[in-house]
Amino acid sequence: MATLLATAVLTMPTLAATSLCVEDAATGFNWENGKWVQSNFFTASYIIRPIAESETIGRYCREAIAESSDKRQACYARYEVGETPGSSDVTQCTEFPLNGTETNFVRCDKAYAPYNFEPSGEFTLTRINALRADDYRDSLAIAVGKCSVVAP
Repeated sequence: MATLLATAVLTMPTLAATSLCVEDAATGFNWENGKWVQSNFFTASYIIRPIAESETIGRYCREAIAESSDKRQACYARYEVGETPGSSDVTQCTEFPLNGTETNFVRCDKAYAPYNFEPSGEFTLTRINALRADDYRDSLAIAVGKCSVVAP
C-alpha cells in the first residue's frame, strides 16, 4: 500500500480564476549593427487561465504536476485576447495560495517567456530568447502590467 501511494500522481484542481492581463509598458533591447540598442515594444493583452483536466491542450503539462505543502503546480494557458489557445500556450506554473483557499501569486516558467501574475494584481512577462546566428540576436524584453479576474 505504501508503494502505491508513493508512486501515485496526485492532481489537484487549481485555486485560481481566469484573468485578463494587460501590459502597461514593454521595454528591452534589439540587436542592431552588432550591438544592443534600448527599445520600447508594443504592449499586448492576454487571457491567463487554468487548464482543466479534460482539456487535451494541457496533456503534456499535466505529466509533471506535483503538489507540496506551500505551493501547488497547475497548468495554465496564456494567449492574446482574441486568439484560441493551443498546446504551445500551456505551461506548468506554481501557485502560491493565501491561507490555502485562494491563489494570490502564480509563477509560470514558460521557456523563453516566463511570466508572473496575481489574478487581480501585478503582471510581469520577460522575453529572453536565446537564438543567435551570425550577426543576429533575438530581442530581449520585459513587460509590466495588471490583471483582473474575469471568470471564477
